[in-house]
Amino acid sequence: MPVPGNWEKDEVISPLPVYASTFEGWDSPERSTFPLQLFGFHYKSRTHSTYGNIDVLKAACRQEVWINPIDAQKRGIANGDMVRVFNHRWRSSATSQSDTTHSPWG
Repeated sequence: MPVPGNWEKDEVISPLPVYASTFEGWDSPERSTFPLQLFGFHYKSRTHSTYGNIDVLKAACRQEVWINPIDAQKRGIANGDMVRVFNHRWRSSATSQSDTTHSPWG
């Protein structure tokens, strides 16, 4: 099977830790429309939607959106507010939690 001529295009493989721009990242043209980035992890009280409807787990481990206080202040978001998180193909809502471990985005 022949290897396509563009197989290396947009791929970054380095033995050293280097920044590699990703699709819809901080340098994307869409940043003017959606200035914040969402990133996450598997939540500790459920796996995807499994156990997501169990009240005791929802009460013990609330789903929160962590936002830098600078970004929150710019948007009029107070700690504990219900906020909408969205882009052109997805939306959700959760309680806000100020968190200084994340850098402000803009």
